[in-house]
Amino acid sequence: MTVVLVVAVLGSAVAAISASPVLRAAVDRLRVEPIPPVAGSATPHRVLALRWPGIVVGLGVLIAGLLAPTLAAFALLVIGIVLLVVVSMVDMDEHRIPNLVTYPVIGGCLATVAIAAVTTGFEGRAVSAVVGAVTFASILLTLHLLRPDAMGLGDVKLVFSLGFAIGWVVGDAAVAPAAVGFTLIGASIFGIAGAIRLHRVTGAPLRGRSLPFGPPLSIAASLTIAVSLGLS
Repeated sequence: MTVVLVVAVLGSAVAAISASPVLRAAVDRLRVEPIPPVAGSATPHRVLALRWPGIVVGLGVLIAGLLAPTLAAFALLVIGIVLLVVVSMVDMDEHRIPNLVTYPVIGGCLATVAIAAVTTGFEGRAVSAVVGAVTFASILLTLHLLRPDAMGLGDVKLVFSLGFAIGWVVGDAAVAPAAVGFTLIGASIFGIAGAIRLHRVTGAPLRGRSLPFGPPLSIAASLTIAVSLGLS
């Protein structure tokens, strides 16, 4: 890791930890209804609840700094982490994933493929990325068509980009579907664990209850990408 990358990582991590208000402002603009003000004293639990987005992004930045091979890769990982945190916050609040995030990211993925097609050395990663994107999106699209009440179309759009990123990092079209499968299994485990915890805390029944799948998908995809970068 170069000195420039170390400085960028530490600076970005410090900035991210204190950026919770900025992240919440971004979420507020993406919500259908504005975030209501939270009343109450500054207890440790309330402070953590207000600052967790910045803390999560800060930890993600540190991990990205350890794994990113170049400064450009680090920058892309940081952007991805911020977007996933924002999307997860919106999904937890409103059970939807905003098109204002998914459509531009999908456009960026398609533009990356077009650029890679005329750039020497990235053809294999581009093919792997497309395979990952199509595989992941196809699985969730099938689930959406079978059970539209259980799997939203926003999740399908989200996993197109997640599958693209996974496939690009893996760099092997033959391995990309397995990485996507690993991510989906992980997301399902995280989703079930979250549902059980919610049931224990609130006592709400699990059957027939709609739960956001964006956060589990984001966590599982981040772990897959981190493992792939660590092994590369």
